[in-house]
Amino acid sequence: MKAIILAAGLSSRLHPLTLEIPKCMLPLHGKTVMEHQLGALKAADITSVTVIVGFLADVIRQSIGDRVTYATYDRFRETNNLGTLHHCRDLLDDDCLVMFADVLLPPAALTRLAAHPADYALLVDRTRVLENTMRIQTENGGITDLGGHIPTREGEGNFVGIAKFSSAGAKTLASELDAMIAEGGHEDKYYVQALPRLARKGAVIEPVDIGTPWLEIDTNDEYEAAIAADFYVAGPN
Repeated sequence: MKAIILAAGLSSRLHPLTLEIPKCMLPLHGKTVMEHQLGALKAADITSVTVIVGFLADVIRQSIGDRVTYATYDRFRETNNLGTLHHCRDLLDDDCLVMFADVLLPPAALTRLAAHPADYALLVDRTRVLENTMRIQTENGGITDLGGHIPTREGEGNFVGIAKFSSAGAKTLASELDAMIAEGGHEDKYYVQALPRLARKGAVIEPVDIGTPWLEIDTNDEYEAAIAADFYVAGPN
């Protein structure tokens, strides 16, 4: 099992904090946000990690060094992370976790997700429905839709920002991303918006309840909440 961390974006909702550093490099309890993620992955026995960089890539490379491998996406100002992952779709060749670079959680949730046998498994929180996070809808136990377009009142929970794909699932996802790029008009979308398309073609997108506290850092208020919490600290990297 390997992990792919999507860290190419501009993080504009965290300005001015992220004008000179990517949000994954924000300091938090003596480490950067990404160092907390790497610590959680290591504690979950996931040590093969590729970070896809773009905005201020050198800042990430200098901070993290050779603890990970890197892929580069130069069009980060023009697209959302669907374009990022499509550009690096050669990474979707085996069992993998795909992670947003702003999610903090204990290692136990990663361990449970990585062990899930489904071809497509998404870490979700069904204990609440949040306004500023991707919401999910399900039918017959599988996720049929997800994203910010789902009204809060119609959401059944939130996607936490980490997905697990089997080797077959990852390769099918890469093919679906190919199809979306060929169609055009999807440049502003998140890569997970390929998953409802796959569900309509018969794929079962399994929700995996996180069962632990978690945070994402997408706004200044969320960063302040992360500073006030420490449940995600996994120990030395």
